[in-house]
Amino acid sequence: MRKAELSVLQQKRDVEAKAKSLELEFQRRIDSEKQAIRDEAAKNAEATQAAKLRSLEEQSAEKDKKLAEAQAQELKLRAEKRELVARTQALDLEVARKIDAERYQIRQRAIQQAEEKFKLSEMEKDKRLAEALSHNEELTRKLKQGSQQTQGEVLELHIEELIRASFPIDQVLPVPKGVTGADIVQRVSNATGRVCGTILWETKRAKSWSETWTSRLRENLQIARADIAILVTETLPRDCSNFVFHSGVWVTNPQCAHRHHYNESEREVREKRDGTQIRGEDDYGRCGYHRAAPNPGS
Repeated sequence: MRKAELSVLQQKRDVEAKAKSLELEFQRRIDSEKQAIRDEAAKNAEATQAAKLRSLEEQSAEKDKKLAEAQAQELKLRAEKRELVARTQALDLEVARKIDAERYQIRQRAIQQAEEKFKLSEMEKDKRLAEALSHNEELTRKLKQGSQQTQGEVLELHIEELIRASFPIDQVLPVPKGVTGADIVQRVSNATGRVCGTILWETKRAKSWSETWTSRLRENLQIARADIAILVTETLPRDCSNFVFHSGVWVTNPQCAHRHHYNESEREVREKRDGTQIRGEDDYGRCGYHRAAPNPGS
């Protein structure tokens, strides 16, 4: 469009220059001829002078005709320029309207996606709440039964829920009843989702301590090719008040199961499997690097 406009302007200048040149040339010729007529008039008869005057008038008429043509061409070029400007403005307006329409559609899609994401998030929260309430009702029902087996199952479910809540990115797999092995298998994952290792959990609610618990748990540890074994029991070994590394497994009571012991066990798993230090505050806290190694005699 810019080139067309420049071309029109150049044509206009050419026409104006040509008209001006013609006008100057004709004026010069008229003046010259008039002077010649005046000079000739003194010498020639009145008839000859009249003929030359008629010739000058014809030339003047021709000049006027060419001038009129030049002016008509200028008017035409001006009209074309106005039309070009009008088309350019109409095109700019159409482009602006399309851009505004696209922006509106993009904004509406973003709003719709945000609303759908929020709705899904709320549905997920409702589902988790319903599952938690269902588990709570199950625990309450089993607590009311009062049998030792039921109490053990309640403790197992409690520890399972505690692990899930504390480490949502890990895989927590309860071992079905009647299957040889620990009660719970925890597959520890790092921030990228890679499995670092496995922790076996065993729960006991017996009234007295038994050394066979740790020996059987060590056997299950080897069979499952796991990394850490944790025994959660209401009855602890002698000289242990909260938790201790005893006979190759970690032993703790239910009250301390969710505190220091989780982080220490996971730290061992990650150091054993990864062999590298994880960067970032979240990973440091996740893997337990911010805590000191446990004292087996604690």
